[in-house]
Amino acid sequence: MRRIPSIRPLLLALALTSSCLPILAQAPLAIASPAADSSRALETTASDGRAVVLLNLRGSIDRKSVTAIGSPVSNNVFAVYLASLDELSTPKQTEPRRLDKRAAAQGWHAWLLRPGLYYLLILPPGLGQNPPAAAYHVPTGRFGRLTRYEFTPGRGAFWSPELMMYVFDGPAPADFEPLSGFWFDVPSPGRVVYLGSVSMACKAGRGLFGSLIDSCSEFELTDDAAGAQQLALQAFPGLAVEAGHMTHYGEPMPGLRLGDLAATSIISEAPAGVAAGMGGAGLDPWATVHGTGQAVMVYNLLAATFEMAQSAKEKRQAEEAAARLAPCMQRLGTSLDQAGYRAALVQSLEQAAAARGIAVQRPGEGETLAAEPDYLLSANAPMVRLVASGGPETLALDLTVDVRLYGAADRKLRYASLLSFGPEFQPLSPFIDRSPLYLRRVATRPPPRAVAEWCGESGPALLAEDIDTGLQSIAAQFVRDIDR
Repeated sequence: MRRIPSIRPLLLALALTSSCLPILAQAPLAIASPAADSSRALETTASDGRAVVLLNLRGSIDRKSVTAIGSPVSNNVFAVYLASLDELSTPKQTEPRRLDKRAAAQGWHAWLLRPGLYYLLILPPGLGQNPPAAAYHVPTGRFGRLTRYEFTPGRGAFWSPELMMYVFDGPAPADFEPLSGFWFDVPSPGRVVYLGSVSMACKAGRGLFGSLIDSCSEFELTDDAAGAQQLALQAFPGLAVEAGHMTHYGEPMPGLRLGDLAATSIISEAPAGVAAGMGGAGLDPWATVHGTGQAVMVYNLLAATFEMAQSAKEKRQAEEAAARLAPCMQRLGTSLDQAGYRAALVQSLEQAAAARGIAVQRPGEGETLAAEPDYLLSANAPMVRLVASGGPETLALDLTVDVRLYGAADRKLRYASLLSFGPEFQPLSPFIDRSPLYLRRVATRPPPRAVAEWCGESGPALLAEDIDTGLQSIAAQFVRDIDR
């Protein structure tokens, strides 16, 4: 019989917060905009609590070089968006700081960022053309490239004036390949962090008024540490150069295997108590992708709030519903069982690992560890809420867990992802806080339940049941991400 390897105590630092958005109070994302700053000015600013983040980005259209970053409606540039995963912030289109012409022609770009975890989305050329070479798919909350060129206006998508690009609100075309984006960590300020080099090749196609983008290849990640070192010595003298890692979002750093987690420890903390009350504000009308659906309401276990209310009547109705449901939300929030939640999370991780041939063993009371763990796993839940789903007066759980895996010795991130258990994404713009671009929906969907059920005697038990199911699905997805 094959022996199943043992995972020594898994150290999971789980801190579920009492607030829906506890980390939004931190310092805002500092993404520098283009300016006529010299490299010396960049160096000076970098010493002010920020790091210079270097990325080499190159593309081609029929072998003609593309290295510029700009508006997505332009057909010969990349569009780049950045968001802080620590703050669950809006992915913002950002242009890099100006380097010299030679470096820019070679695809080198620099940003000034504070330490933290970031999501980076690079969109290929061809988003604004008709037919599009890439587009946004609302049901999955993902941008994707279209790998087969069809000279068909719109290709079944509609033009969104809010996004200034094409949008699919139904089934995506068969050749739609989602773009996951990347994650990276800025560990400390006052230095140059080289993320890596990214390249993409595109082909041109025919259009009514000239050439269009036919299709683009997948992004290829390579390493040009020597080039980054040389550039840093010239542009940022005096700053140490550190090799960072830009990894496809939802994937661990290269080389990590599930069996490596055999020396990971787990500690968990349950969510603190919650209180109900009116909170938040309605999103501006542009946040809804028009043509994809109706307004939707969201009820936090912490604060009954609403989203996508576009008229005074809708806002008034949302506020009335929030006030009516506040006692129910408070009762559900205070019903969360501390010990039960901890046990459900740890058990979910144990079961998910065992299904892949890794046995999780926790020490008994009074036992000590035989050896220090190799990895630390942390998870917090920045979102625990009920969302309108399935019809009027029907809500479903929306649970998001921020999962991060660190090396125990160096405290460097090996994996990071926001895993979400909830209904299908609503027709929101991806360029909002808590963006669907970086919330990764697991495959399982929570059952929609009538408000009367949630607010009835069985409500707390139903909430515990759905949270337990959600934790199982999230743990299974984490294991699948590692065991690729």
